[in-house]
Amino acid sequence: MELGDTPAARRALGAAEADLVSNPALHLFRALLCCDLGEWELARRDWWAARNLSPGNQAVPTVQALRYLGEGRLEEALKVLCPEGSKKVFDLTVSPPALGRLVVALEKRLLPRELPESLEAEASPPEPVPPDGPAWLQMRRGRKRLESAWSLPLEERLPEMLSALAELRAAREKDPKAFRASYHLGEALLSVAEHDRDRDQVPGSRTVAWVTQAQACFEDSRRTDGTNPYVLHYLARCALMLRRFEDAQKLWREALAGFEKFPEAHYGLGQALLARGREREARSFLLSAILSDLHLLRDRIRELARRFRTRPDLFARPFGFPLWEAPAEPAGTPEEEPTTPAGPGEPPENPDPGTERPAAPPESPSGP
Repeated sequence: MELGDTPAARRALGAAEADLVSNPALHLFRALLCCDLGEWELARRDWWAARNLSPGNQAVPTVQALRYLGEGRLEEALKVLCPEGSKKVFDLTVSPPALGRLVVALEKRLLPRELPESLEAEASPPEPVPPDGPAWLQMRRGRKRLESAWSLPLEERLPEMLSALAELRAAREKDPKAFRASYHLGEALLSVAEHDRDRDQVPGSRTVAWVTQAQACFEDSRRTDGTNPYVLHYLARCALMLRRFEDAQKLWREALAGFEKFPEAHYGLGQALLARGREREARSFLLSAILSDLHLLRDRIRELARRFRTRPDLFARPFGFPLWEAPAEPAGTPEEEPTTPAGPGEPPENPDPGTERPAAPPESPSGP
């Protein structure tokens, strides 16, 4: 089943039919196989049988949530994963087959809604005037302010982030050759872009402008301060947000070559692969990341809950995978205008042979 050999998996489970009467694990594996194939009613029957045989089995609620996500029943999935009013995500199973499929199902709902639908950029809003001082002091204040901003309530973060951005920009203008000046300014720009995207729920031209500036800063940092896995990770994040998925993959692979145990890079590479429709390969990297740091998955569950409960209307439209990708700039002619990107529903020129199945149907409530 994990190798994608569905017929062999089905035969193996069929051969164990006699054991299904008393073995909840077999029911759960068959439910996962049915989820892979979009056979939701059959998945429900096996999930129900496993629940009756072993109500306390930790994989039972995970498979239930996976089934709801696959069917597009987000409200019911979130009641299992992250009940409203509760600050705690439910206890996740340690079963890799169930956990890997759950994280893919989550990303299929979240990732497309975190990417701009157009790459048109606008001018960034005005930044506050930073307090005067030497470059080293403005750099220190800006870094400290940015770090503390993330601990504030969501609605209070942006003013602090913009103040940090203004201080770091002023520090770099005063001393452009200061060590990692571009890197820290890039961090501030990317933080503001991602927060602004989260706050508005729909990433737009303002987000694109900030991400583009951040990308330029990280490229400058790579040239002046040297390459390291973290600057590669940030460059990959920028590429992902600008829908340059192939570039993002290359950058994350390069980051992992220098730092093999880098959970965020594993997770990002999984996202980039999923965006191209390479679901089985994406699941491997996403699973590697969350088995190393389960907080990555818990944070994504909370993010889905926050977004859906704030703007459920944004989840009414399903997305097909692969997602559309921005065209690469012609080599040696970065000044030329890029061609118009393909529309969201158009397939890539070379569809990935590993694509397993189309996107799930639109969210619509149905029976239990």
